[in-house]
Amino acid sequence: MLPAGFILLAVGLISTLLGLSRILLDWPDFEIPGGLFTLFGAATVGTIASTFLGLGVVLYIGVFKFILLGPYLVFVALMTSHLWELIKVRGEEGRVSDRIYEQARSQENLHNPARAAELYREYVERTGPSPAALERLASCLHELERYREELDVREHLFLLAKGRGKIDAGIRKALLLKGPLGDEGGARREVESLRSLFFNTPFERELEDEFREAGLE
Repeated sequence: MLPAGFILLAVGLISTLLGLSRILLDWPDFEIPGGLFTLFGAATVGTIASTFLGLGVVLYIGVFKFILLGPYLVFVALMTSHLWELIKVRGEEGRVSDRIYEQARSQENLHNPARAAELYREYVERTGPSPAALERLASCLHELERYREELDVREHLFLLAKGRGKIDAGIRKALLLKGPLGDEGGARREVESLRSLFFNTPFERELEDEFREAGLE
């Protein structure tokens, strides 16, 4: 039983690390619908429980078998119950956030950008930075001609973007500065900042092509 105990412990530890990194760290580039949050949460509780049960097996066949196993299993049960309650709360929060996002999209479809923008802001405040929601928010603000607010959102999108995505985000900022905001100097600074950022990278030539197409040379 000794090898089985150690194998169970190793599998439980690895699964727990993966599950917790997915749920608790909330990778910004990957969004989980609220309805699935409970499913992921249940899997995490299960792997955490298996970790401690695996350790319990190791202890059971070791020197402390009759002394520690009983209280240890009680501890596992209490911890699992507590974690499950926490995950249910997170799952409900996720479902509420999903409904807010759906309402925002509905308001966009009803040509009500002001209300849609309010809902997207609420969604971002609840869930943290979401590139998809921020992009929709920027679009609504543009339609409302609230260009300064849009610029703030696009700055946030630029900071979130990676690799090729930074080119698109930066060009949108530069076009906003040059066009609706009439800030030619700001647009030039944005262009030079992008050139500096992508200097001597595989994206350098592509960036210049994008500048020409956008009229930002």
